[in-house]
Amino acid sequence: MTDKTIDKIRDAALELFTKKGYCITSMKDIAKAAGITAPAIYVYYKSKEDLYLKVVDYCIDIYSQHLTENINQLQGIYDERQLFKFFKLRIQQLKENEMIHKFLMGMALFPLETCKEEIIGKYRNGSYVNIIKFNRMYMDLVDKELIKPIGVEMFVRSLHRFINGIVFDTIAFQYQLNEEVLETLWKQYWEGIKAN
Repeated sequence: MTDKTIDKIRDAALELFTKKGYCITSMKDIAKAAGITAPAIYVYYKSKEDLYLKVVDYCIDIYSQHLTENINQLQGIYDERQLFKFFKLRIQQLKENEMIHKFLMGMALFPLETCKEEIIGKYRNGSYVNIIKFNRMYMDLVDKELIKPIGVEMFVRSLHRFINGIVFDTIAFQYQLNEEVLETLWKQYWEGIKAN
């Protein structure tokens, strides 16, 4: 099977798992959406769970890669303006990759119990490189007395929850974002974390 066919299977599985959920989606549905026969899919994936885990790997890799790109665009300069830039880059990236973000949100909200620990491990491994960068970002902002010393974990969690909440609203409720809305939301967030 060619890489193109493997990509078709993965993309079909991603879309169906996202739209219908893991339990309702069958391998036959995925094969049909990918344009192959149902038996052919088992040549490359031993089970639906195996395919699901490959989709998890793909989505985590893309998410982590984009996160790394967004952090790298700050070029090691951390202040309110750069953090706002990061915020806007993340919002844009997550909206542009809506299917992947929906899948990851669904995976987090409704984890597949049979492989929950494995998925958590994959997610943590995928974020490790970025944890180091976030730690550096946090320490720099605290050292410059720009934000409260709330701890790197709380800083990262609050930033991710803030961004993911906005993206969730945008995707789920077709909420339109413009520069003015983003600036207003950002100002509220920054007020909560900035040093007095």
